[in-house]
Amino acid sequence: MASITLLGKEFPLEYTVQVMEAVTKRFGGTAEAVEQMESGENQLQNTIFMLAEMMKGAEKRERVRCALWNEEYKGNPALDYDTLIGIMNPDDLKTMADALMAAINESNLVTTEVVPDAKKNEGTE
Repeated sequence: MASITLLGKEFPLEYTVQVMEAVTKRFGGTAEAVEQMESGENQLQNTIFMLAEMMKGAEKRERVRCALWNEEYKGNPALDYDTLIGIMNPDDLKTMADALMAAINESNLVTTEVVPDAKKNEGTE
């Protein structure tokens, strides 16, 4: 799972469907969001918006998982946009952008298992 460390605390990032919905409302889609984070007019604000949404998505997902398994939530609370923009240094941006892209890419991975059909492959050895 992708994560980012700020002020010595680790925050997981998830690109959930709820995050996708927020991204679509703001940018029109994931591709447009990535473009705006890389070179858009409001590059900094757009990147921090994405970070805040993905932190929120990770926290919500983990809280639900914990509730389903009757476990105590032990993660850090997600930081909102205003908090993030207030605590981040410019050197955090590169690490943050890489972590955001990793989380987006992880969410889009599709794993397929193929089981050979024994009847179809009879006599081919």
